[in-house]
Amino acid sequence: MYAIFMIWAVHDFINYMEINDDEFKNKLKQILNLQSDKFDYYFSRLAHSDEAPIGLEKLWKELILIIHDLPDTEENYLIFCREFSQKIGAAFQLLS
Repeated sequence: MYAIFMIWAVHDFINYMEINDDEFKNKLKQILNLQSDKFDYYFSRLAHSDEAPIGLEKLWKELILIIHDLPDTEENYLIFCREFSQKIGAAFQLLS
């Protein structure tokens, strides 16, 4: 689950900042120490643009695959979106 959040955040950094995405990707791959095919799957599956609102449904669907006891309901998704968006907004304010 941590890998999913970290990969999602890296895509945000790539979208919003001028960084070398290949270098960032390779560093993250080393840090996470995932099998190459698993890392590549998550990296491509979780790719998202900088459009507003960011398509958190991708992140939600991957998390639901891991957290089997949390129902995939509209209400749970909206709670997740609200909380996650607030945390990301606060993080970007700190980085600005």
